[in-house]
Formats: sequence, structure tokens, C-alpha cells
Amino acid sequence: MPQKTREAGVRMADRFIEFVGGEGWGKEGKVTVFSDNGIQSVDEYEYDKNWRKGRGSVLRGVGGERLWHLAEGWQGVREERINNKIRARL
Repeated sequence: MPQKTREAGVRMADRFIEFVGGEGWGKEGKVTVFSDNGIQSVDEYEYDKNWRKGRGSVLRGVGGERLWHLAEGWQGVREERINNKIRARL
């Protein structure tokens, strides 16, 4: 493993230990990024542009409620709720 990558791993482990020890992870509206260049704190839009290639803006366009329903569907939660309502009527 390259030296820069090992150093980044140590910094990342230190950050996790600090978090578990009660120190905050980051500031509101900021994203913590770990890379060979160290630990960076960037705003959500910069993160989306540089690391997610704009996928976050697509998700924001879909909206939180629709994404929540989609996630529930993947997990079978909504199906369980529907089945429970049907059973309750029987």
C-alpha cells in the first residue's frame, strides 16, 4: 500500500476514534471526505459535484418522501403494512 494511503488510513481511524469518544463528526451541511490528500470538510454541493458526479442533485429532485417509499419497498416494509391491514380486516 502506498505511504499516502497508509497515512490516510491512520487519519481516518483517528477520526472514527474521536467520533466514538464523543467528538462531533462534522458541521451541519458539511460532508467529511477521506482521501490520500487527507481529511476534507466540504459543503454538500461540492461533494455532490466532485465525488458523486451530480447524483445527489438527481436524488434531491426525486424528493425525500418518494425515496423513503422506494427504500421501504426494497425492504418489503410497505408490503408488510399492506398485508397487516388485510389480515386485520379478516
